[in-house]
Amino acid sequence: MNICYDNSFWDEFEILMFDLDRLEGTESDAKSIIDLLSIKKGESLIDVCCGFGRYSEAFADNGISVTGLDITKSYIDRAIKNRKDNNNPIYIKEDLLKFSTKTKFDYAVNLYTSFGLLESEDDEIIGLENIYNSLKPGGQYLIDTQGKELMCRDFEKNIWFESGGVKVLLEYSVINSFTTLHSRWLYYKNEKMHEHSFDTRIYTALELATLLASVGFSKVEFYGDFNGNPYDMDAKRLITVATK
Repeated sequence: MNICYDNSFWDEFEILMFDLDRLEGTESDAKSIIDLLSIKKGESLIDVCCGFGRYSEAFADNGISVTGLDITKSYIDRAIKNRKDNNNPIYIKEDLLKFSTKTKFDYAVNLYTSFGLLESEDDEIIGLENIYNSLKPGGQYLIDTQGKELMCRDFEKNIWFESGGVKVLLEYSVINSFTTLHSRWLYYKNEKMHEHSFDTRIYTALELATLLASVGFSKVEFYGDFNGNPYDMDAKRLITVATK
């Protein structure tokens, strides 16, 4: 089963993906994204692969009209339960490959390396087309990924750490002619070993620009972080901003 449709993975490995340090940075990240894209209060944004709504809530707190989209039922249920305002964000449980809306958005975001997890690049293109079609003319789509260039710079095959008394091993390998990162995650808690493997397609800035142009985006820009610094050897992330 593809990781996108495996609800058990997202529930079981949430402990690794959303640690305290990462959660504490949500508000500042959201404000940096708002500044980077010059989002104004009252404008609309769709948070693609929103999870349990941590970024959706942060954007809504800044006066943005937010829709959160995710396929994991437990995350959407929690997002709805925990939201402060019953009308904002709006949360939708839906498969991105089937997503269609008459509502058009000013902005779309895909944060925290969610891009590249679909079954094939053909599926990725369908997902991009659906996002493109959901944007207003001139709308912008921000994608947050690691970037193949940065992966080459920082690659580690094995990463051991302990967090909150949980022992964790992350194993990585690059496969399929350097187009895919294979990940094997393991953690030990309460005398039980948890293990899951999955693949993520990886892209250089140029490869991502080509993919986005193929679905109609007219302008693609790259940054090295949410603050708008250059995408260079000192970059922290590959932040892509595509304009319809």
